[in-house]
This record gives sequence, structure tokens and C-alpha cells, in this order.
Amino acid sequence: MSLEICSELSREFQKKGPKKANTDLAKECLTRVKKKWEQEDNRKPGRLAIEDRSWSTFSFLEALMLCSMRCSQTASCVAYNFFSATNQCQLFNQTLNKFSILPGCHYYLKKDLSAFDMNMTNDVDDELREFYINGKNISIASNFSHVKDWTVPDIYHLKGGVTVRSQDNYILTNSTWKCSMNYTDGWYKIIYNDSFWPASKEYLNSSYQNSIGISKWITESNKCEQCIFHCRKRFLGVVQDIENILLLMAQGYTTILSTKKYAKMNETRFNKCFENFFVQKFTRMYFLKSLSICCLIAKINVAYFGCYHRLEEDNVSFCSCDPAIEDRSWSTFSFIEALMLCSMRCSHTASCVAYNFFNATNQCQLFNQTLNKFSVMPGCQYYLREVVFIADRSIARNVINITVDNELREFYFNGNNISVASNFPNAVYWNRPDSYNLEGDIHVLALKMYNNEFSELLGRCD
Repeated sequence: MSLEICSELSREFQKKGPKKANTDLAKECLTRVKKKWEQEDNRKPGRLAIEDRSWSTFSFLEALMLCSMRCSQTASCVAYNFFSATNQCQLFNQTLNKFSILPGCHYYLKKDLSAFDMNMTNDVDDELREFYINGKNISIASNFSHVKDWTVPDIYHLKGGVTVRSQDNYILTNSTWKCSMNYTDGWYKIIYNDSFWPASKEYLNSSYQNSIGISKWITESNKCEQCIFHCRKRFLGVVQDIENILLLMAQGYTTILSTKKYAKMNETRFNKCFENFFVQKFTRMYFLKSLSICCLIAKINVAYFGCYHRLEEDNVSFCSCDPAIEDRSWSTFSFIEALMLCSMRCSHTASCVAYNFFNATNQCQLFNQTLNKFSVMPGCQYYLREVVFIADRSIARNVINITVDNELREFYFNGNNISVASNFPNAVYWNRPDSYNLEGDIHVLALKMYNNEFSELLGRCD
């Protein structure tokens, strides 16, 4: 290969003088050979991959989903190649440094699935000083025209994070927020470690509800006067919610799940997770209401398969004893992967309307009719296909309200500074909430506020 490259270059350099041609030829030859080697390295499957496998017996969509799931379940994986012709999957522990155009190869980067569009209304008493979203400073002057009036809300279109209260109650200020008087560099950034920050102090203002709803007034734990304090809230993506819920499902929880079953999960994450999932016909999933496992499965890969309802009564699962149109086992896959494959297989089979899944053996049985004969089989779960629709998100629940007493100084969304002056006109009026419109992935929300004095108007300490 090297000889061919240099011979070709030699012919190109014949028109130059012998001395100069030889000097340039040696330099250019070395450069082109190194470049050719790098291209060959990139074209060799798995050369830099931490895992390389092929699922030739599966369909394109099934193999692609398996590759994506394998990457998500591998802690060090941040990207993967997928070759559509061979269903080859290559996992990588770093994003690409070198690349080449390969026929039928698709490169995927991990992306946070917590992207939701919503409006945030912000009320700060007394003044909002700083606002950070995912580590970015949001200009108070530009975005919060009511920065010193807690009675007037400001509206801001966020790209990634949220605070105080949204109309669907996903975002609520409470003791899960962290507040501190101490200033440290990068306190508003996504990567900032706030584990040593104390929890915020909750107060209930019985005389003023306005736009705050069930959210709580919060301040730093010492109830400082004539001080500046900082508050921040970290929001996790939906992916972890899905993993937690599927884990609980694998551990034997029933089909209908209530909030109490998820006491160990953050309520805010729990609420938002389900608010954006597919729902069964005539069923709406909201906070403090019963939730169906089938809809979680549907949302995980909504583009490829429909929603299935697990037949169960009094915590007893029924399984079909009718002849199966397909029967296979995926013993080499995890429970979640095998269940996903079974659901996808049924959705891709036109005649399939239901399936059995045995969690002990990862056995999958497809049926072209709903059960006529059934029995109670240990470890077997029966799923029926459901008609689903996306929950209506056209109603106005994308606004968050911010009220600050005495003044909002800075506002940050995912590390970006949102101008208080421009977006929070009531930043210095505690009785005039500001509204802020949210959009994008939600990671971190951070605010810098000035408190003139601690007011007993806030009421009792909860």
C-alpha cells in the first residue's frame, strides 16, 4: 500500500526540480501514508470499540433497539455504531475522535431524554438576583422584568431546566431544593457538586397563594436578613425513571402502580416521567393517580411498537393456553431486553394481538387471537395489545411561576444566565409572580436572590 502511494506521488512530482521534488515527495508521501493508515483503522470494525457484536437473526429495528439498550446498560458507553446491512453493533466509551463515511453505518450519541417544553412562572420574594439553567447564567435584566416584585410573574422560555412551579406541578419549590448563603465558583453549573449544600427551608404563606399553588416558599436554612442566598435544583432525565420502573416491574409489582409504591423515588421525577408517557384509551396518568406498566413499555420505544395491557386480577396473572403462532426463548438476554424483544416481535407481526412472556426463561409466545383457554402459570405474564394516544399537552401547563421576596438578582438555566431585567419584570415585587416559558432538556435550575428581611408574612414553618 505504501509503495503504491509513493509511486503515484512520484509521477505527480516529476515536473518539479530533482532536489525539491525529492524533498517534497518524501514529506508528502509520509503524510498520505499516515492518513491512509488512519482511514483503514477507522474502517476496521471494532478496532476502538469496547464491545462488538452482530444480531443477524433479528430484524433491523430489533437489532437497533438491542444495540441502543446494550449501550444504555453499559456504564462506560457513550456512543455506538450500527451497521444496518449486518445488524452489527459497536459500543464506544468516548465520542468520535476519528471518523470515516461507511456505507450503511449509523453513529449514535447518547442524548438526555428529559427534553420537555414548558413555561415556568417565577415568584421571588424579595428579589431574584441570578438564574441558572443547566449551568448557564440567564440574564435577569433581559428575562425577568419583575425581578423585584414578587406579586407579578415573569415568563421565560427555558432550554433545559425549570424551577419554582409549573402548571402541571412537575416543578415545585420544596425541601428537595438546596439553598446556601455561601458563594462558590460554578455554583450554577450542571457538573457542580451540591451534595454539601443544606436543604432549603419550607414556609407556607396562607394569605397569599396567587400562582404558587401547592409549591412552598423556600429560603436558606438560617432565614437570613439583608443577605444574598443561592438556590438550585438538579433534575434527572426520564431514562432513569424508566429503568427504576422496569426494575420494580421485574421484581414482581402488579400492573396498577400507585404513588405509594414509589415512595423511594423522587416525587418530582416520578410525576414528570408519567406525565409524558403514552396512556391507555380513556385513561389519563397524573400524579397521585393509578398508573399502568404497559404504557411505560410503549413509551420506551414508541416508534416501533404499541401499548400492551397485562391481564391480571387480584395480583394473579393469567396466561393463554391456545396454540401459539410463534414460540421462542432469548435466554442470553436480560429480562428487560427479552421482554422488549417479545413486545416488538408481536407489534411487527401483523396477526399478533397478544403474547405470553415467561420471566424465568425469557420465553415469548405470540398469539393471533385473545385467549380462549387460559391457566395460571408461574412466572408467566399475558399481554394484550391496546389502542393508545398521546396525552393532550395542548392545555396551558407549560408556565412556571416565580415569586421572590425581596428581589431576584440572577437566573440560570442549565448553566446559562437568563436576563432578569428582560424576562422577570416583577423580580422585585414579591406579590407579583413572574412567568417563564420552558423548553429543552432539564438539568439544573439555579437562582441568586436578595432577602431584605425575613417576613413573618410567609407564615409558619412546615
